[in-house]
Amino acid sequence: MLKALTDETDDLIVGAIGQESHHNPVAPQHSQDIPDGEDSLPSQEAGSSGSPSHPETSAAKGDNMWKSHSTKYKKARLERQMEIEIDKTNGKFGTGEEALHLERRGRPEGTKVANCDETYKLVTDLRKCFGDHGITQSAQNDILALFRARGFPDLPQSRVIMNTTRGVSHLIQSCSNGHMYYFGIAQGVRRTVTSEYLAKCTKINLDFFTDGLSPYKSVKSKVWPILCRLSATSFSYESVPFLVSVFGGKTDPIPQEFLKDFVCEAKDLETNGMKINGIRYEVYIKKFIADQPARAKLKCVNGEGPSSLVQCERCTIIGKHSDRITHFSGTEVRVSQPTLRTDKTFRQRLQPAYHKINDSPLLALNIDMVFSFPLDPMHILYIGVVKRYWDYLVEVKGAIYHITKKNNNRDISIYELKHQLPTDFSRSVRGLDCYKLFKATEWRRFLLYDGILVFKKFMPRGCYKNFLLLSCAVRILSTPECLNDRRLMLDAQRLLEIFVLDCEKKFGKNFLSIKMHCLTHIVKDVENHGPLDSFSAFPFESYLSRINKCMRAHGRCVEQIVARVREGFLLQPVPVVLRSLSRPQPALSCEVTTSASQNKREYLKAVLPSMVICAARFRDSIFKTFNGDVLRVTSIQYDSDLDEVFVVGFKFLHSGDFFHTPLRSRVVGVEKVSMVDSSETQCRIQDIKCKCVLMTYKSRPKEWLCITMVHDNGVLQNAG
Repeated sequence: MLKALTDETDDLIVGAIGQESHHNPVAPQHSQDIPDGEDSLPSQEAGSSGSPSHPETSAAKGDNMWKSHSTKYKKARLERQMEIEIDKTNGKFGTGEEALHLERRGRPEGTKVANCDETYKLVTDLRKCFGDHGITQSAQNDILALFRARGFPDLPQSRVIMNTTRGVSHLIQSCSNGHMYYFGIAQGVRRTVTSEYLAKCTKINLDFFTDGLSPYKSVKSKVWPILCRLSATSFSYESVPFLVSVFGGKTDPIPQEFLKDFVCEAKDLETNGMKINGIRYEVYIKKFIADQPARAKLKCVNGEGPSSLVQCERCTIIGKHSDRITHFSGTEVRVSQPTLRTDKTFRQRLQPAYHKINDSPLLALNIDMVFSFPLDPMHILYIGVVKRYWDYLVEVKGAIYHITKKNNNRDISIYELKHQLPTDFSRSVRGLDCYKLFKATEWRRFLLYDGILVFKKFMPRGCYKNFLLLSCAVRILSTPECLNDRRLMLDAQRLLEIFVLDCEKKFGKNFLSIKMHCLTHIVKDVENHGPLDSFSAFPFESYLSRINKCMRAHGRCVEQIVARVREGFLLQPVPVVLRSLSRPQPALSCEVTTSASQNKREYLKAVLPSMVICAARFRDSIFKTFNGDVLRVTSIQYDSDLDEVFVVGFKFLHSGDFFHTPLRSRVVGVEKVSMVDSSETQCRIQDIKCKCVLMTYKSRPKEWLCITMVHDNGVLQNAG
């Protein structure tokens, strides 16, 4: 069954991607860069219309991708010729017949008719535009009609351009409570890796993600995809996720059916590896990323829902019910000293109340059933703890620190920071009076950046110290350089434990939900998997929005996703981007002038893989060098003699700690700066360490709060 499903997936991929190489120019091609090895499966539908199984060798066919749908294209051309012949027969073409024909088709007289090459280029651009923006087929046909009336009469129908094929229902598997389709792991990996990536790695590490999705508001429907991406290594960024499997139904899937094909292929890859370009690579499943309910379904445990007393995935603590809330007291944890879970104790089911009757299908894989499921910081920390923290400050009147609605609207407005935060953040600043609408990226920004200043201005001293406990610990766990410092990791663990105990005193035991308790275990996941962003759900959640947009009509969710895959979208990932050991030369733009020396040119913008330097915008021009100086960049110069790029700007002369407890602020990259130097400073662009957030702290005397950014530009933009 698995081989048959993968054969059908091959046909989908060849029809959607193998034939069209212009949609994603950076995607690797199997026939040139990485040919399929022994594990590649041959196509079973070589003669199907619109989906040839082998790339065309003829230059004419290669230059006319959309003409490969020969039956549809010839039919459209024949219908057009028949219309012209009918018009001639009816006498509509006589004197000035061409003008009448143009008028009949709505084309202004004198409009130039495009040739085949121009039409082909337009088809390629329209195909990418329609797919990227999720334009419906009826809207596509209306747009194509406008182009036909204005010089492109040979444009085919939308279904020809998008390679839309009806009748994919026979490819869908039936389950007890829905339908599903399995795309496969190996196919997505081969389209993602490049020769440069494989030349530097000896094994392939994979991360998987799954979560439930409700695509419609008025229809009861559930979609559960399984996504995969290459795990982070010492020399590369993570790749964009790709689809492995998808389930659709009115209820959540049964794990034994949902994971059957996935476990079968994953077990085969673990045993036999994957052969690419004649070389066999070992394949390892690094981790499964999901929120708590999804992790509970994958592992078949009772760790979901407020009624469950055994919810912790790291220890055997038993919660208590109070006011319809299950809480996990920090003081009781210290007294009871619960046993930590291990892979051995999990497989032996030493705590029966934690396990369900049926075992998880993932037990067949060679993975750690405890630490291969890291605690996702997006759901646990940002939209869990931080949002709950603010809820108690605003909503719960019995708390020690409570903010009234009047003070909330008057004092907690941070709109003035809108023009001070860098453009690297994907979402604009909103006031905290709109906190119920905040997304996870906004809570993360508030915890790590502007919240440090905003809380300082209006919160009591005791509450501000409590907030800094969490903020400093998360900044340590998010900075890769801090992970090698054992002392800092112990400080982060200590700060999180103090934060949980302090919140119990300030807000009561009901505040200590399972997410608060999980904070005391998250340091261990950072030690095993790297910084918080390395096992965050942000890139996967962004991909879920693309899946949600591709489902337009109510019902048949799986069929619609498979159709979008056949069109070449959703299943085509961007290859992994390698991180160079030495910083590459930036892409310079916005040239303003030529210096007196002919060998120097001046620019306003430089783009690097991890940051953007823009001298024209104050908020995008603050950087810290490796020697600790904070620099305001005013121009970027390229010296052709030295073949190097220099940044020129003004240095802040005075700097100091912004707070001293619970840690000195400089330890976590937070400092107070003042006094701008009057003379310019020049340094190489390789000497820039990171980008900074600069916010006004005092007007007289002028002082700023400078916070180093612990996330690079790619992570922030992908987390929109």
